Amino acid sequence: LLVEVKDVNQKKCAVFNATILATGKPDNPLEVEAHGAVVIELATCRTIEATLTGPISMLSTDQGTEYSASGNLLLAIRSQYGTAK
Repeated sequence: LLVEVKDVNQKKCAVFNATILATGKPDNPLEVEAHGAVVIELATCRTIEATLTGPISMLSTDQGTEYSASGNLLLAIRSQYGTAK
């Protein structure tokens, strides 16, 4: 969902609300549901930044022992593009 268009580092960018859902393989279940903002540079369609948070859980079995983990995911990315030197 487009939230706004704004200048980031003197470039026009679109800010979107995003939801990412991910599920792992049946034999190694992983579930992620992350929500947040993604900023895309309009002229190049490059991702400038993204900040997503949400619950994460996983379940694994190794040699008959079952392991499980759960918690909160924070993913924050900022990209800088320039010419090669």
